[in-house]
Amino acid sequence: MEANEGRWDLSALYNGFDDPAFEADIARLDEMMEAYRQQVRSLDGLDAAALADLLGREEAMWVVGADLQKFTDMRREADAGDSQAVSAMGRLKKLFGSVAGEAALVRRWMGGLVLTEADYAAHPILADYRFFIGEEAEKGRHMLDTSAEELLGRMQGCAGGAWTDLRGYLTSFAHAPMNGKEYTLTQLRGFIHSPDKALRKAAFEAELACSKSIEGGMAFALNGTEYG
Repeated sequence: MEANEGRWDLSALYNGFDDPAFEADIARLDEMMEAYRQQVRSLDGLDAAALADLLGREEAMWVVGADLQKFTDMRREADAGDSQAVSAMGRLKKLFGSVAGEAALVRRWMGGLVLTEADYAAHPILADYRFFIGEEAEKGRHMLDTSAEELLGRMQGCAGGAWTDLRGYLTSFAHAPMNGKEYTLTQLRGFIHSPDKALRKAAFEAELACSKSIEGGMAFALNGTEYG
């Protein structure tokens, strides 16, 4: 995507969804998640060494997943009608959801695991994630059973997450006229920083008109995001 087209240059991540590097990272993430699932399923519980190994696996997965997610999100933000971005987002949601059950089980185990200072000293990654471990362990003590947590994780793509997608879609395509030219809702909001008082006022009035045209869909999206 070229800068002169008003889009971000994302070549530092990938050159496109048809970039072999994008597909290679999708495949790599899938393999890493399968290894994570197998590792969790081979355990009956956690000790310090097992937790250190699993946190290392999670960190590696999220490093790869973050680049894929950022690229896909920014492509979709630039053009909500980008069918390749929508398809890629669906693939990523399915991938992330595939480890929901195992991740929930690990959190539940973390809720009953007591780590010592010797454990933190023996496994540097535990020390790095000390605060995170405490937070996740507390959550783990209040989780549903593994099958229910897995179901909730997989549902995010068609529940709260889908409503968030709808909200983004509506705001990306909404537009209104101002001074004889059509502007998107995002562009109109950008004029809030203009030093021209008349322009700020015109943009605000156009934004109100623009928002009015999508208020029904936005109400459903916002309610679905909260309760989905």
